[in-house]
Amino acid sequence: MDAEAAKPATADTVNGLRKSEQLGSRLICRNSETSSRKQDKPPGIVATIRKGNRNAVVVSVKEDGQHPLLDIRQHEPNGLQELKPTRSGISNIDKVMARELVTALLKFVAGCRT
Repeated sequence: MDAEAAKPATADTVNGLRKSEQLGSRLICRNSETSSRKQDKPPGIVATIRKGNRNAVVVSVKEDGQHPLLDIRQHEPNGLQELKPTRSGISNIDKVMARELVTALLKFVAGCRT
């Protein structure tokens, strides 16, 4: 029996595959502190969920006094590499993007102190 197959499933894996691999996702999770210094990304970004090259949903955390606030916005292209937030909240997301968004929300909730 293969040692890889004998490993129990963890929170990050199911049947030996990462959940994001099973969903075929492009979920990119970053440590906001180190990421912003290395890649010049805005601080506080928890996840960027992309749907093709055109649209993305960006999940970010903003501190407001004692409690972190979760900001979820759909972004659209503004030039070649930059995404700008739309005025409205989230719209036109498919099932795969919705699953990825739920994963990002669960990671946020797990990191919050009650």
